[in-house]
Amino acid sequence: MIRLQKPRTLLFLCPLTFLATVSPAQNVAPRQADVRTLRDLADAAGHPVGGAISTDALTGDADYAAATAKLSILTPENALKMGRLCPHERGVYTWEEADPIVDFADRHDQLMHGHVLVWHYQKPDWLPDGNSPAAKQWTRDELLQVMDEHIETVVSRYQGRIDLWDVVNEAFKNNGTRRPSIWQTVIGDDYIESAFRKARRVDPDADLIYNDYGLESGGPKTDAVVAMIRDFKQRGVPIDGVGLQCHFTIDPPTNEEQETLRAPHDVVPPPQVFKKVLDDLAAAGCRRIDLTEIDLSVRRPTTDQDLKRQAEALRRLLETFVAHPAAGSITFWGVADNRSWIDSFAPGFGDALILDHRYQPKPAHDALIDVLRRDAGRTR
Repeated sequence: MIRLQKPRTLLFLCPLTFLATVSPAQNVAPRQADVRTLRDLADAAGHPVGGAISTDALTGDADYAAATAKLSILTPENALKMGRLCPHERGVYTWEEADPIVDFADRHDQLMHGHVLVWHYQKPDWLPDGNSPAAKQWTRDELLQVMDEHIETVVSRYQGRIDLWDVVNEAFKNNGTRRPSIWQTVIGDDYIESAFRKARRVDPDADLIYNDYGLESGGPKTDAVVAMIRDFKQRGVPIDGVGLQCHFTIDPPTNEEQETLRAPHDVVPPPQVFKKVLDDLAAAGCRRIDLTEIDLSVRRPTTDQDLKRQAEALRRLLETFVAHPAAGSITFWGVADNRSWIDSFAPGFGDALILDHRYQPKPAHDALIDVLRRDAGRTR
């Protein structure tokens, strides 16, 4: 069981609430109904459950805010990305999207997962792509300074309020080679190490992880990340773990569908395959492994049988995950099906989360509750 270094007051201390009472005739408590909330169960199991949060929805939709308040850990979906914070001019920051989410978490005694400090995508318009001719106008020292300034500015603003940071996101291609981002092209291989060292200097107490998709089933990308973690741990680079994004579909997309998808969508790996990935990451030195962006897309139109299959796929994934000693938080990439990136990035797919369009629990929500209840009841 993994706990963040700075648990909030309520986390892991929630008392159990029961409906039944002790029978005085038998002087023995009868079997009691478990009425713990999702948050109670997640905290009791040691696996905070969260969602990716939209600022507009949080401040403009009361039902969305009510559902968000029931979570243990919040991840800003877009508000902390460099392109949102510092879009037009180096050193000029806007906090109007990020602050409301962090403030909400403070008011509701929730953990915060910061996403993301260094990424090749959703970057400012004053930073070129790595393969652009404009990238050649930047020197290594100049871009290192930009990266350091950005990490210093953002992490220091939220020091003590953000508990976990995605320091670097999606630095590897599927074949295990480095993605030719502006950071990789201009700075070189050590930009990831530099980012982690800087983040640790700014906030020594926050947990720092590397985040990526397509790691859950193993392969060249997973091998490359495992090798990076092992190297970092051997050389004292301050990395605490890895985030597995877990963007899945219930059925494999057809070749025709693949051409329209703008999002990674694999099928959920078999338990033994997923367990090996977890074991390999832990053996390389990961103190924690988090599921950071879960969604399980269904091909539309969605049927009741599809939702049952979605629930069973999530159950298999989470049963393997929570049983692992390095398992940390469980975050879904959204709160409910009415607001999901899947609608824009995966035409023909959707209904990927655990609450439906009216914020009502789906079978996948019930599967999550069942896994957490069983895990919380295990002797640790």
